[in-house]
Amino acid sequence: MVNEAIVGMEFPPFELPIEKGKIKEFARSLGDKNPLYSDEELARSMGFESIPAPLTFTATFLHHVPDENFLLNMMEEMGISVATSVHGESEFEYLAPVCAGDVLTVRVKVKDYYQKEGKRGGRMNFITVESTYTNQEGELVQKDRMLFIERESAA
Repeated sequence: MVNEAIVGMEFPPFELPIEKGKIKEFARSLGDKNPLYSDEELARSMGFESIPAPLTFTATFLHHVPDENFLLNMMEEMGISVATSVHGESEFEYLAPVCAGDVLTVRVKVKDYYQKEGKRGGRMNFITVESTYTNQEGELVQKDRMLFIERESAA
C-alpha cells in the first residue's frame, strides 16, 4: 500500500545507451518516416552530433533498462498495485538534443504523493515520479514526469 513515506525515494541510477538502430526502430514504431532518424549525414547537416532520438524515445527505458521488469519492480517497491493502477499522464521537458552515441545516466525519484476520495467510493493515490537524464558530458538533457493513479478498494 502506498503512503507518504515514498516521497523522496530514489532508485539506483543506471545508464541508457542511445543506439542508432533503436532510434530507427522507435521512429518506425511511431510511423514516423522522417529520414532524420536514420540518415547520419542528414542529421549532421542539420547541426546534430549524430542521429537524434525522437522526443519521447527516453521513455523506452521503463521496459528494458536496467532490466526487463524495471517498471513493475519500481511499482512494487513504491507499493503500487499493478491490478488497481493506471498511468495518469506524462510530461517531458527537453533541455538539449539526445543523439545516437550518447550514454545517458538516468535517475528516478518519487517527487509527490497525495490522495483524493474516489467518486465510486474508496481513495485514490496519486504518485508523481521524475526521471532526469544526464549525458556523458554531465549535461542535463531531459526531465520526465509520470503520474501513477492507484485506486484503493472501498472500505
